[in-house]
Amino acid sequence: METLREIVLWIFGVSFFYCCGWELFRWIFVNKRFKEYADGLKTDIPTSEELMQIIRNMNCFLVKQVYYNEQGNVEVQGKYGKHRLNLEDGIIHVIRSKEDSRRNYNYVVEENAILDYIAKEENHTLPMNPFTKYKKAMRLTKLHTASLIGTFGGIFLLVVLYLIPSGNEYIEMVKGGAPSSYPQITYGEAFDDYFSDPDWQYFKSSSDRKVVEFHGKCMYGDKEAKLCFQFIIADDNETFSVEYLDIDGESQNMLTMGIALDSIFSSYEESHGMISSDDDVEQNADLGMDDTILNADHSDENVSDDFTDQTMQEDSLAQDENQYEFDDVDVNNLDYREMYSSFVVEMENEYPGNCTYSLYDINGDGRKDLLLSYGTCNADYENIIYTIDENGAISSTSPFYGVYSFYVAEDGNGLYEVYGYMGVEEVRRLTLQGNQAEEELLWSREIGDGEYYENDNPIEYAQGSDLSLLDE
Repeated sequence: METLREIVLWIFGVSFFYCCGWELFRWIFVNKRFKEYADGLKTDIPTSEELMQIIRNMNCFLVKQVYYNEQGNVEVQGKYGKHRLNLEDGIIHVIRSKEDSRRNYNYVVEENAILDYIAKEENHTLPMNPFTKYKKAMRLTKLHTASLIGTFGGIFLLVVLYLIPSGNEYIEMVKGGAPSSYPQITYGEAFDDYFSDPDWQYFKSSSDRKVVEFHGKCMYGDKEAKLCFQFIIADDNETFSVEYLDIDGESQNMLTMGIALDSIFSSYEESHGMISSDDDVEQNADLGMDDTILNADHSDENVSDDFTDQTMQEDSLAQDENQYEFDDVDVNNLDYREMYSSFVVEMENEYPGNCTYSLYDINGDGRKDLLLSYGTCNADYENIIYTIDENGAISSTSPFYGVYSFYVAEDGNGLYEVYGYMGVEEVRRLTLQGNQAEEELLWSREIGDGEYYENDNPIEYAQGSDLSLLDE
């Protein structure tokens, strides 16, 4: 309603100033034409009868009829009105109301043209062409009509374009927006700085959702990749959310999208001197994501193919397993420091200060499992689980990717792994089936400035340099 009110006021303002301008313009020109024969037309025509006969015989396309009116004056019916002529003392006077004639520019021009034709008919040597003079004077009327059509046609077009969005305003809205984690950096600044050949487009999906789509190129590992982000405009047309990412046509999950966004915005921070050099965070110029993430099954559907809700799926994280045998192991009285410490120490040496571990019975077999997490940044962070079987042998899962907070599952079945960054939250259930680790996506959503998931049973963890947790 406020927008409509602004449009109406704008149209009123344009119309008002146009009309005022035209009235002033018209007054000047009408006054000029009015003064042209203000003192009448000098003539040698002796009588009104001869005047009327001359008017009838002259070749003037403006004259429709000529007759005497009730006052005995010669009256000429023209295209734009009646013109009353009075011949007196060798002068043809026009009898008219000054107020009325000034209101009609066409009327005054026609009146002057009739007098011009009379003068030319009486003296053919006059250096004047009444027809040309009339047409020239009437150009103002045509100009007025054209400008009127142009002005209000333009207003109509602007209103139509305003009320039927082209999508440009949505693109500008997204480019001008900023994630809560980087409130000083807009999407437009970060994306246009990070990517080559940035391209922003707007369209409506087959489900009638308003979508702003971004395409750009960046280095992915050692080669160039094409990325596509899709932003969904909310029904209020004032907010939006990032809903989709693909890399070289491969759709990615919300976790990958969050990490990619973090890389983009943190790169902008670093390149523009917005962070100090001794920040305890390693910045990456490239996305630097593990290749295995490209085949993640927890991918959002491209909204241009009719966006649908993400389905919950299960993935096996163990493709191969490593076996570690120990002699004379009492599975009823396990020494976790002896069995697990070498794995922790090895990883701590490889990632000094960037290795943590937890000890928890994930599969409920009475034997605690080692959950080891390590990496230098979000882009290369991995997790691996070591578990002890009933014979005292240790096996490990293949590493699985992600920076998570771990909690005991609310129903006691495994762990909840929680990822949250830049308003994106993903929660999965992590379980062990034999010697394989499996994760099930429970939900993936945007929470904006809301609180990320947590419960009353977080999994205790320790730094890799501190082995005291293994003494439990």
